Amino acid sequence: MHALLQAGYPQNSTLERLPYSQLFRNPIQAEKIHSDSILNKNNDWYNLCLEEYNTVYEKLGLGPSYRWTSFLFSTWKEKDFKIFAREIWLQNLESSKLNSSYVHPRSPLLELLLEFKKSKWNIKIITASPTWAIQVTTPELGLDESDVFGMNLVMKNDQTTSEIIEPYPYGEGKVETILKNFGQMPDIAFGDTINDFPMLKAASRLGVLFDRGNSELNKICRDNNIHVHDWI
Repeated sequence: MHALLQAGYPQNSTLERLPYSQLFRNPIQAEKIHSDSILNKNNDWYNLCLEEYNTVYEKLGLGPSYRWTSFLFSTWKEKDFKIFAREIWLQNLESSKLNSSYVHPRSPLLELLLEFKKSKWNIKIITASPTWAIQVTTPELGLDESDVFGMNLVMKNDQTTSEIIEPYPYGEGKVETILKNFGQMPDIAFGDTINDFPMLKAASRLGVLFDRGNSELNKICRDNNIHVHDWI
């Protein structure tokens, strides 16, 4: 999301003009800032979107704020988006060699995936992020693009719109996504946020929450027989 905003995306196209009035408290100002940022390559659009996102989050919560971001991924063709996202991913991998705060697959996670694959487990990623954005990371995870189930957008003339195809895999939407695609819940599910709680609770054998310091979430999970594991 940050890389898209810093590059001035999304771009208005002849297929879909951004619905500024539905997204921003001051749509006229937002459209002007967006146009100026693309022309002058400044950070005003980036800052405005982060401010609006935080406002939605504070008023409505994490789920609606995630949905709000769908417009950022509009007006893309699949190939072009994947090229852009793959480049950002590779940059993060390189930067993570010197600074572990950059997004990268952690060694214990890769080892866990490898052990599951050796035992012939069927591994799937259920994510609230755009499907295409996570698909470009699968070579480093040892998975296939078809193993990713994320946010998908309605296509129009081979370009994404801002309309989300339901179910959206956030919260209960993760359970709905799994049931829609597989007809049953997984034996084991892993997660690290409240967004994952419904999926962890619904796992048929074991739900595992990776502890990221949220004591309230940890308690909720333990109260629902979900194992809380140290962050890896």
